[in-house]
Amino acid sequence: GKNVSELNLAEAALLAGLIQRPARTEPQTHPEVARDRRNVVIDKMLELGWIEASDAEQARASPITLADQTPLSDQARYPYFTEEVKRRLLDDPALGATATDRYDALFRGGLKIYTTIDPIMQETAEAAIADVMGGEEPSAGLVSIDPRTGHVLAIVGGKDFYDPEDPNAQFNLATQGRRQPGSAFKPFVLAAALESGIELDTIVRGGQRVSIDTPSGPWVVKNYNDSVFPDLSVLEATVFSVNVIYARLMDQVGPALVAEIAMSAGITQELLPYHSLALGAQEVSVLDMASAYTTFAASGNHVEPIFVTRIENSSGAVIYSPKPVVTQALPRSVADRVTQALTEVVRRGTGQQARIGRVTAGKTGTSQNNSDAWFVGYTPELVTAVWVGFPDGQIPLTAPRTPYTITGGTWPAQIWSRYASAALAGVPYGELATAQDDGMVTVEVDLSTGFLAGPYCPRSSVQRLRLPRDAAPTVVCPIHNPAGITAVGATATPDVVGFSLEDAALLLLDQGFDVRIEWVRIDNLATGTVFNMSPPAGSDAQIGTIVKLSVAGETPTDSVAAVLGFPLEEARARLFGFEVQVFLLAEENPSDAARRSGLVWKQAPASGTPGADVVTLWVNP
Repeated sequence: GKNVSELNLAEAALLAGLIQRPARTEPQTHPEVARDRRNVVIDKMLELGWIEASDAEQARASPITLADQTPLSDQARYPYFTEEVKRRLLDDPALGATATDRYDALFRGGLKIYTTIDPIMQETAEAAIADVMGGEEPSAGLVSIDPRTGHVLAIVGGKDFYDPEDPNAQFNLATQGRRQPGSAFKPFVLAAALESGIELDTIVRGGQRVSIDTPSGPWVVKNYNDSVFPDLSVLEATVFSVNVIYARLMDQVGPALVAEIAMSAGITQELLPYHSLALGAQEVSVLDMASAYTTFAASGNHVEPIFVTRIENSSGAVIYSPKPVVTQALPRSVADRVTQALTEVVRRGTGQQARIGRVTAGKTGTSQNNSDAWFVGYTPELVTAVWVGFPDGQIPLTAPRTPYTITGGTWPAQIWSRYASAALAGVPYGELATAQDDGMVTVEVDLSTGFLAGPYCPRSSVQRLRLPRDAAPTVVCPIHNPAGITAVGATATPDVVGFSLEDAALLLLDQGFDVRIEWVRIDNLATGTVFNMSPPAGSDAQIGTIVKLSVAGETPTDSVAAVLGFPLEEARARLFGFEVQVFLLAEENPSDAARRSGLVWKQAPASGTPGADVVTLWVNP
């Protein structure tokens, strides 16, 4: 540094210009703003007669020359987290009555501050984002919280806090940024509906689009990709994120109740009671979304986020020890039923790429113009919100800016999966409420037409749905129907070419067929993709017929998959790729049989065991 006596006119004016708004005029990150502010000071000095015109002209023409940037040894290891801690403490009256008192206490008081950060989880979060996104241009924000304590364990607020080329590098995208959460906001509508007496099995009218009268005029809502959904239960509408049905739910319960519930759950931003809130049209932070979902994970209890556990002064005395602020934000029955629905989102809905081998709940979100993509997921031990987008504005996450169209079910869910699977490694499984589907049947619907899918419907438009028996469509799609089929043929083999092995096996088993697998190494297909089947799709076949699937990849030698908490048929499908013999034991789990009927509650050998030839599954009858 320099002594004050060594400063020239331009340098002195630069420093004087920083005083009013140091963050906005800091020359390292805002050189042009700093230069303009410096020149304002020089002009004022000239106006007051403190300097000569020639000196002013020379000072204005001087370039800004700065010392080298902070060396790496002096940089904070986890800057987004530590800067958020500083920002919060500078606003906390516990450290002093005035802003000056708090600043002096924080930076000159010799304090020792103990935070909630988990360094391993923090580094895991950063690695998960780097692994999934690589060097791609969008940014990501991530916040991870323990829902039992409110402790904030990890924050990723941007790519590189110390990037001299990025003027916004030190803006925390996870805590200071606010973006539209899209369908990740639907759980708050669901909570409002359940609190109003609507049930998960309540049937709501579907369709392709709907127009709803609101105080500000008609609100027109359509489904993603213009999909046509039949009448669905609230559960299925949540699993497949059906906008039309959620618009109807919002109109039924009212936006004021939804806003109230979301803010009680942990959204700190004031929410306006507009119908569009149902689809996440108002901006929120990543921190707030993680905090609000802790309410679902903790069965309705909300603990305000905690960043600091205690502060000691220079003598070692504890001067700050915040107590958790806990509120009952939702009735337990409501929160647990939201969780029941969100476990299905991950198990078989839009959040399947977030599966980690244990029961997980979560919701995807994608803003209307694809500029924001979210996944917020949880187990009883961990809640994590992930946002992906361009920090500079509402820029669509579509090609050529991204390799393909990014939605909440792609990069955000993949980041969440990589992070959570590593963060929870070795953590005993907790229990989440899971959905019961009594009286439901599984059918395939062609979402481009709304009819029951036939063997010739394009697989990209076909979705397997769980519907009440009396609400399931019975007419096979007449649009994609060259064979003239008019009713469901129990012996028609479904087309599973292009499916993942797990999904193909699950569909075939669900329709009464047996499955055999042939692994074939093919370089241009993703491992686990079905590329041929025998007999072919649409063939007449008896129930129990063996369908042989040709699957891309080497014969697996990996350790056995985790299937605890899965329905029996899905558990069998997950194990197909490991070429193991499965034995079944119908035996009640003494502690939880009634609530988890039909689900696997024990497996031997345990998941992760390499080289197993036989796997035994215990299933609640």
